[in-house]
Parts: sequence; C-alpha cells; structure tokens
Amino acid sequence: MVWLIANDLDFEKAKAVPLNERVPFFESPAVVSTPITSADDIVTFLAQMTSRRFFKTHLPKDLMPVQVWSQKPKIIYVARDPKDAVVSYYHHHRLWNGYVGTFEDFIGAFLADVLVYSPFWDHVLDYWKLRGESHVLFNTYEEMKFDLPGVIRKTALFLGKALNDKQINKLEDHLSFGSMKTNPSINLENFALLERQRHGLPEEPDLQFIRQGESGGWWREMTQDMADRVDAWTEHRLEGTGYNLQRKGISNGSERALEQGIIKRSELETTSPCRI
Repeated sequence: MVWLIANDLDFEKAKAVPLNERVPFFESPAVVSTPITSADDIVTFLAQMTSRRFFKTHLPKDLMPVQVWSQKPKIIYVARDPKDAVVSYYHHHRLWNGYVGTFEDFIGAFLADVLVYSPFWDHVLDYWKLRGESHVLFNTYEEMKFDLPGVIRKTALFLGKALNDKQINKLEDHLSFGSMKTNPSINLENFALLERQRHGLPEEPDLQFIRQGESGGWWREMTQDMADRVDAWTEHRLEGTGYNLQRKGISNGSERALEQGIIKRSELETTSPCRI
C-alpha cells in the first residue's frame, strides 16, 4: 500500500519488482536464514535506492537507528490484537525457524516477553505514544480489515498524496487477501517453499507467508484458558495507558466463537480511541 501510494499507483512495476526489493526488510540478514533480498548489506542497498525510499522493520523504538529521531523520516506503524498476533507469530516460527514446540509453550514464551521482538506491549506503546508527532502514523490491522479505504485515504494524506475514489477502489482490490495471496511479487512463496524443504515441513495453509489474512481468527486455535491468559496479560500491561484494543469488524467466524462463549459480544463492538 505505502509503496504504491507514494509511486502514483504504478501497479506494473509493483508486479514486476518483488516487494522485498522495493521495500526491503531492514534486519532480515540478521533474523532470516533464507535471503529474501538481493543484497546482504541492507544499509548499502538502501543508500543506493532512489527517493522515495522505504524499508520495513519489526525493531522496537529503542533499537531504531538514532538518526530516525533527529532526521524524522515518516514512520507508519501497524499494531495488531495480540491474540491474532501470537497465532500468526507461532505459524511464522514454524515456517521460518523450524519451531516444533507446542502452541501452549509458544504462548507462554509470548506472555513472558522472551520471543524475538518482545516485549509485545512495550513495542506497541512506545510507538503509540508518538502518534501525535507529525512524522508518525499509527495504524492497526483491525482498521485495515474494517475500513481499508479509510486507511488508504489517511495514509495517502500522511504521504502527501491525493487519491480519488476510483484509484482507492483499484488499490483496495489490489490489496485484498485473495489478490495478495496469489501475487508472486508479494507472497514470498518461493522462499516459503525453500523453508518448508529445509525444515522437512508439509505444504499446508498455515505454512505460508500469507496465511489467513483475517482479524479475529485466533479463536480457532486458542483454548478458553489461553484466551483468558492473554486477555489478563493485556489488561495488566495496558492499565493506565489509555490504549484500548480495536476489535470492530473481525472475521465472520466470530459469530461461531460467540455461540461457543469463546469471545464476548462487547469484543466485536469495541472501537479503539487511538483511531487517527
């Protein structure tokens, strides 16, 4: 989305050049076994790119290059409900790291803040506290699922671009889960195949880079006890911060979860006050 908005919706180039070449993953040489960018030296790679340059990262605020806070380049942060995040991260670890432990143990490590990129809530809140800065835009995964056109408009404005309704509709279609999952410049399926082979993993829907693309799907894999533990941890970590989760617009499967008592109706109707 960001690259296309900044490059005047150049869909042809977006299809021809893989996303990781257009928007390199900053710390990938340090955390990914299979190279996903043509250069191991990402800093040099970025220096050689023409403006406007973008990179993606999972680094917490305090591990970002110090120049980020003096030069103030634009930062777009995306947060996600921790229950969906931990499910996604679990399958990500299975694919890219060959994790063979249980989901129960993985959640325990997540809640203990000992996984890579942890602590989760410190990470989110450090960037959320910067949401009033002119060079920081704070988005959520849930916003994008519930109102993608609105997020596109907001992000375009942040980047100094204006899109008409026709352009927004075209970009929305391009960004749909079905489109992204089958787009070879985005889905990293060639790298996922190498990882499955390296770890001796079967080809299954959960062992793909683009997996489900939904909000609220956590209930399919979490027991009630797991969900309660994550909720209690979240409530404790967010106490007094003013940050509330946005869960509006989560997946259709949530109705079944409601019937089973796994989630509450209020969780479907809560909208975050941090919406920009």
